[in-house]
Amino acid sequence: MMDSQKSSRRGRPSKTQAQIDTDRKQIIKVAKELFTAHGYEGVSMRKVAEKAECQPSMLYTIFSNKRQLLHFIWEDVFNDFSSSLEKCYRESLSSQKLEKVCLATINFWLDRPDDYRAIFLIQDQLQAPEDKYFVNSIQVNNILEIFNKAILDAQKSKQIKSGDV
Repeated sequence: MMDSQKSSRRGRPSKTQAQIDTDRKQIIKVAKELFTAHGYEGVSMRKVAEKAECQPSMLYTIFSNKRQLLHFIWEDVFNDFSSSLEKCYRESLSSQKLEKVCLATINFWLDRPDDYRAIFLIQDQLQAPEDKYFVNSIQVNNILEIFNKAILDAQKSKQIKSGDV
């Protein structure tokens, strides 16, 4: 009797982790395009679901709201940005770290104009009292720490003085 109960399960079969990851990547790609083209206010979760060719209910199982989806995109971009700066910092001579990190920053955003628009042209708005601004995230703090180390290196090598802007 137990076997017949298992085989008569109704509904759609569960998705594999690979299918869920593929869906998530498609949703993120579509959401990034929509946020870039229409800004935060011009995008709805229904628009994202429609363009990603998925049901809104499936979208909401992956991202509970539009802000969470936007923050996921920001987190992904800032992880790439942080990795790029860390590599630049590690591979640069001590006397060139600040200049190289600054140039790497400019080049990162020039190479990724859509990411630039998604990051810097969309205002982060708190929706609940427990929300925090993305600028307080680990990703942003990692980037600021890289700049801080590069500035301290430039001060040690007497390229800039403490307090120089």
